[in-house]
Amino acid sequence: MAFVCDIQIEGDPEVAPLKFCDALYVVADERQLVAFAPVVVWCEVCDSFQAGESPDSPEDIRKHIRDAEEGTFQGVANFLLESPDQIRQWAAYWQRQLTCRLVRQSPPKCLCCGSTAIWGLDERSPNSFVIPSSGKLAALSLTFDESAVDKRLRLYTPEGDLLGEIPRYDPCNNRQFDDSTPYDVVMTMLRTMGL
Repeated sequence: MAFVCDIQIEGDPEVAPLKFCDALYVVADERQLVAFAPVVVWCEVCDSFQAGESPDSPEDIRKHIRDAEEGTFQGVANFLLESPDQIRQWAAYWQRQLTCRLVRQSPPKCLCCGSTAIWGLDERSPNSFVIPSSGKLAALSLTFDESAVDKRLRLYTPEGDLLGEIPRYDPCNNRQFDDSTPYDVVMTMLRTMGL
């Protein structure tokens, strides 16, 4: 998915919108690709809003797996859980998330600079944020925008370190790369690009 975050900071001229798309963790030991959706964070090093990480805790992921297996998952994708096959797919998705999360030691990072000095948005008021360095109030508006899709797919280690970027579209197989793409195909593409 592609998202655009329009940002207005009190007392500042117009701020360029932040655009970001889904990304993949590459779990080499398990030969798995794990999709994740970046979130909007304030990065102290970049001194701006950036795409960042917000991984679920292992306990939360285990609950999602149980809920998916029981057909009681109440997340945004609840509508997918209509058949036993869809329930298995959703449980498998959360199992991949758990595999990735259990090898991670690092706190969440800014996906622009790699800093862990980031501030996430408060879930109780996700449309406003007080910037720690200035005390200014920022108003945020997040929208889905298919036209904002990045033509590159960013790949990260489970620790949130950038491995590289590959084209989002796989012309050989006439499809987009995602977490269902075979691991070896993505690794070959990375090697082909000299990464």
